[in-house]
Amino acid sequence: MLKNKKQIMKYIGYFILIVILIVYGIVMLQRQDEVGGIVGFGFGIFLLVAWMYNIRDDMIEAKKRKELQGKAPKATEELAEQVRVMKKNNQEIQAIKLVREQTGMSLYDATNYVESIDS
Repeated sequence: MLKNKKQIMKYIGYFILIVILIVYGIVMLQRQDEVGGIVGFGFGIFLLVAWMYNIRDDMIEAKKRKELQGKAPKATEELAEQVRVMKKNNQEIQAIKLVREQTGMSLYDATNYVESIDS
């Protein structure tokens, strides 16, 4: 599910913000500030729901990526290795172009194929 450090940091950021907002809500309620408490809890719950949808979307994307890796037409391991090298060199557009030339894939399929290859 967690693909890279950037994704992990995103989830940690969500978690920290949720905790901060809930603690803020608790502190405001202890100070008899109902509006501050509601705002803190409201934003905390909103962020929690957004976090859950984000995790769901990442899981769906990972599933599609896994399915796509098995369905790539005429893609050889040599091509996959070339794509890995190009992705490491931040040449994703050139990698998509190479995949389209060598396999005849559509732009959409070639883009998904390149994105599915781990660099």
